[in-house]
Amino acid sequence: MLRAVREVADGSIFRTVKIVDAKKTTVKQRDIAVEILRIVGCLLVVGTHTKLDLYVNGQPDFSRVFIYAVLADGVNIFWMILGFFCFNSKLTYIQQLKQMVLRILLPMVLFSAFCFYFGGWLIRGETLLQSMTHTGTEYLQLLTNGLLRWRPAIDYTGHLWFMLTYALIIVLMPALKWLNRIIGTKRKVKIIIATCILVIFAVNDVLLNGFCHFSYYGIGALIPAVCLVFLGRFLYEEKARVNRDWKWGSAGVVLFIAGNVLRTVLQYRCFMMPDAPSHLLQWYTAFGILSAVGIFLAVYGLGGYFKFGAKANKLICHLGKLTMYVYILHSLVLMFFYQKGVNLRIQSILGIRWYDEYLYLLLFGGGVGLVTLVIGETIFWTQKLVVKIVKTTKTNNDN
Repeated sequence: MLRAVREVADGSIFRTVKIVDAKKTTVKQRDIAVEILRIVGCLLVVGTHTKLDLYVNGQPDFSRVFIYAVLADGVNIFWMILGFFCFNSKLTYIQQLKQMVLRILLPMVLFSAFCFYFGGWLIRGETLLQSMTHTGTEYLQLLTNGLLRWRPAIDYTGHLWFMLTYALIIVLMPALKWLNRIIGTKRKVKIIIATCILVIFAVNDVLLNGFCHFSYYGIGALIPAVCLVFLGRFLYEEKARVNRDWKWGSAGVVLFIAGNVLRTVLQYRCFMMPDAPSHLLQWYTAFGILSAVGIFLAVYGLGGYFKFGAKANKLICHLGKLTMYVYILHSLVLMFFYQKGVNLRIQSILGIRWYDEYLYLLLFGGGVGLVTLVIGETIFWTQKLVVKIVKTTKTNNDN
């Protein structure tokens, strides 16, 4: 059991929380600002999946394009957070692979199996027997369209591309650590590399992804994700310069808002083109990088001026742990809400004024997020209970 939760450093939210375990001599250190970034990233992901359609009466709506732009880059925050710690991990490569299988692949497989066998019953109105019965062709497609192509192939699991790409990064970690040693710690080198990454992404944006051909799957997702992982490492090593500095924090807010306003204007014009490309609203863009950097600067620069107590910090850490549950589960909750017509009921209550679009996002997205959080919390404590029972049983058997 946790015997104590004690705060160190000053009274700001970016302090490190020391968690002492009564049964172990180890001390866990959690950076509160990182947990806040996890929560922000998760909110953006849920928001981008619960927003209204970009088009109204066949025409792009400027306000909705702006909403999409603001919400587009939640996964970028998660990639950067991976870069905060992965290069300094004390785990061996085998231990990292084992952790990846248990924490990433296993939950993904369990969720995918649930969607495969129960999705039709829960979402499409099929009987339980119909939902659980599948043909040989459907099983073969899981292999040919899913596993062999390393992409989700089951309904309601499209968002799990992130976890598949995450697994690829962990598999390639020895090579990435070798590259990390070559880069070193010199600030000038890091600035040059970060600038080159931003320029390459910007050129790709100008060509509407015609240069790098980024995507959500395979190498097309791995390359931009690795770039963001390294940018995360560079930023985290400079966090001491940003901590509790209102100038850096304000710059982050301006960067996030101004970048997304410009992004919205450019994307709105792109929608007027014959093929209406939507590339600028994707996470693998220069705007996506700038948005994530802006959020990082805002959290570390301005967050330090807010003071919370030990209980609040403990709650933030706990919510940070639940973000993976919310990420995995929210798509199924979202589709269930759609099936029940919750979105249409909210739209019928609200009007057609521009701010009703934001109220819709708050109500519908907030509802999906809250229900998913409750489910995730239930699973979290069920897991802890099962682990405790197994350990107790094992101890009794040993005695």
